[in-house]
Amino acid sequence: MTTDANLRVLVCDDHPLFRRAVVTTLEDSGLDVVAEAATGTEAVERVIDHAPDVTLMDLRMPEGTGIDATAAIRRARPWARILVLSVSDDLDELVGALRAGALGHLRKEEAMGRLGDAVRTVHEGGVVLGPALARAVALELDRLDRTLRDRPVDAGRRSRWGPSNRHTALLDRFAQGDDLAAAAQALGLDPLMARTELRATLEGLHLLAEEELIVEAGESRTGGPGSGT
Repeated sequence: MTTDANLRVLVCDDHPLFRRAVVTTLEDSGLDVVAEAATGTEAVERVIDHAPDVTLMDLRMPEGTGIDATAAIRRARPWARILVLSVSDDLDELVGALRAGALGHLRKEEAMGRLGDAVRTVHEGGVVLGPALARAVALELDRLDRTLRDRPVDAGRRSRWGPSNRHTALLDRFAQGDDLAAAAQALGLDPLMARTELRATLEGLHLLAEEELIVEAGESRTGGPGSGT
């Protein structure tokens, strides 16, 4: 079992001073920073080379965005745990990162006081979601579920996943400002079960997003809906 003494973190950010502040904060929290990256390309390379337990990902970097890097990392290492660390409040951008496979978001302005706990949360199987992002995730899941329900996709590529009432209820509690403990108590769930279900919700979002890309690519080739032909 990984402990704080050997919990390995990769820091991806193109601003050297901020990156150094993040590294210092993590090391002061007892975590091991195994590498740093300043570009999207470097982020993917460092994950492959160092296999960190958690990757902190800026969204706006040169040589590929953080969303591009997150998607590439999850293709190469599907088990990778990625936490977005960004100044962005753009919900479309943040949902895009979660669609690509990230497991939550921290704003840079609030990060230093929460960074160690957030990294541990993601490493232990949890997610990091604020109210606005939780609400946006719920809307995106509903859209994907409705969009894909009657769209053809190769059975071998279908995710076979859909949001349950429990997933929706957990997102609703987070959208109201609950933390995991409060959400679990409100829904009568064991906290560990609530954490597992919430993590499954974001992994499900990633699966449905991948399925949507497969469907759209197939329709583009055949001239079906959304192909513009």
